[in-house]
Amino acid sequence: MPSRKPHPPSQEQNLGGPILHQVSQGALHDRVYVELRRALMAGAFAPGTKFTLQSLAKAVGTSVMPVRDALRRLVAEHALDVLPNRMVAIPVLTAERLGEIRDIRLALESMAAALAVVHISDREVKDLISIYELMKAQHDSPGADFLALNQGFHFTIYRSASRPILLAMIETLWLQTGPWLSDAVHGRGGRLELQHHQFAIVALTERNSKAASRAVAAAIISASNLMAGITQSRGPVSSGLRESADKDAKPTA
Repeated sequence: MPSRKPHPPSQEQNLGGPILHQVSQGALHDRVYVELRRALMAGAFAPGTKFTLQSLAKAVGTSVMPVRDALRRLVAEHALDVLPNRMVAIPVLTAERLGEIRDIRLALESMAAALAVVHISDREVKDLISIYELMKAQHDSPGADFLALNQGFHFTIYRSASRPILLAMIETLWLQTGPWLSDAVHGRGGRLELQHHQFAIVALTERNSKAASRAVAAAIISASNLMAGITQSRGPVSSGLRESADKDAKPTA
């Protein structure tokens, strides 16, 4: 069964402003690639958004060549699709594909959270608290940086696990889900359940690896419910699984 739906007709997105940042000179190929990855993981684009090489080059302030190289790498990571008219687009995924990504994220990110308990510093825990407070202040009316804060929260945990291969695998999955979470939160008014972030902070502070894994898993399932709710071929994750994750995520004394 195909895992992706045809791209609906859409206008090319305006890439100015906070969506993409112009990159500085030096190692341009890598800098453009990193900037596009950042924007994708933070949910800067909606599913189905189309781009030309020229529009992306203008947005990041470079020639077409480093943009072409970055797009080639992102296509290989399944973050973008190449269209017949030489444009590229954010993939429009089926719910089955999103479900597969969710299951892999549950395995990898729960592992990273458990490893983070051993390595995370007090400074990083303080950073998590600061990010959580910023997200909580925006919860009822998420600002443009809300999902970037969410990404920063999760990857503060994952980077502290000190497993670069694991981190790279997680980033590849976020490249594919970032646009969908953006559509759910900014496009359709969905709300992330921030109590899982709070449970993760408590678990990491108490050095409780099982509770940290469960809190991260519950956050993934909550976000996946929002994303699955905007697809047509399957509904959200079952409420039984969601309730189980919510219960397991709460730190125990």
